[in-house]
Amino acid sequence: MKRTAVALLLLSSPVIAFADNGPGCGLGAELWKGQTGLVAHSSAGTTNGTFSSPLSGLLSGTSGCENPGMVSNEYQKKVFVSMNMDDLAQDIAKGSGDHLSSLASLMGIDKDDQSAFYSLTQQSYEQIFASSVDDHSHVIAALDDVMRTDDRFVRYVQ
Repeated sequence: MKRTAVALLLLSSPVIAFADNGPGCGLGAELWKGQTGLVAHSSAGTTNGTFSSPLSGLLSGTSGCENPGMVSNEYQKKVFVSMNMDDLAQDIAKGSGDHLSSLASLMGIDKDDQSAFYSLTQQSYEQIFASSVDDHSHVIAALDDVMRTDDRFVRYVQ
């Protein structure tokens, strides 16, 4: 009995997941396009789950699916800074290092601009790493503010 209940729950989870916000994309979304309500969303979700169409749609860019690509650079930057704050602070203080180079790469800073980026961050160390800041989001916001002050780096700030 428990196995049946668990199996039923697992099989219906795609339907439950899509019930509130619609089925997203895939064959079911295309077949039930324009329909609203639980029945339409459940049917579209079931169709998607049956044919695995969202996966193939994301991979091929069909069935109303858009491939979002890799994790955004902004998200990667947040994770990187949060995981490497101490090492990054040391690299910024000296104006070079693997962590600073990695950050520049994650931010998409052109090779031609990287040495100027290293200098800018080193000169702005006190502003980027204010003594009371232990939060990576404050460090990122301060870094973005510093970059906005230099015409070369405004294009790299989101």
